[in-house]
Amino acid sequence: MENNYDIFISYRTDDTSERAEYLYKLLHQYNRKWNISYDRKNLNGEWHIELIRRIDLSKNVIVLIGDETFNYNKENLNDDVELYEYLSTASLNQIKQKIEKMQTQNRQLDYLRLEIARALKKTDTTRIVPIILYKNKIFDLQDLLLPKDIRGLKNCQSVSYHNHKKNSMLFDSIIESVVEKMKKNDDAVIKYLLIIIIFFIIIAIWIICQIYNDNIHRDEENID
Repeated sequence: MENNYDIFISYRTDDTSERAEYLYKLLHQYNRKWNISYDRKNLNGEWHIELIRRIDLSKNVIVLIGDETFNYNKENLNDDVELYEYLSTASLNQIKQKIEKMQTQNRQLDYLRLEIARALKKTDTTRIVPIILYKNKIFDLQDLLLPKDIRGLKNCQSVSYHNHKKNSMLFDSIIESVVEKMKKNDDAVIKYLLIIIIFFIIIAIWIICQIYNDNIHRDEENID
């Protein structure tokens, strides 16, 4: 049986890998029962397919965003949008075939971008919490240039942290904020489900009333 993951940590290896490892340790200490995925080196078999499988099975996706995580500009902003929109909903087998084809063309896939795009397509079951790690000047998600397939990341509630060596110990303090964001998202899902349930109850009551009124009219006609 497939394992579900409580948290998937998504990050750019050459930008925020150190913080990703530390974040994993802090989250594990916070709740040792959580099943957390963060390191592709620990993936079995075809790691790229296993990576996507874990995203699909994760309840929460934490995205670490550093100063160099996204380097999009007006010239490359629309590059490969169609590709990532396709991969965001494709089956694992289709993704495997596409990756194999890209390898023959010496093309590289941006797995961070794919992870985010994939998670954004399932926000009804997956919560996304961006952590902004800034070194010099704090930046807002809304100010980032992002391609269409991952632009929805701007709508997620984020946590910011001044990523400076002198503040290393303070990184611990954001865990409560991250967990709180995940809880808020849980509340949002519950509210959404309640709205759906209430909607169907109203529909059911309306149908019952219609049937009741039809029966009354039918009885009146029979009496006449």
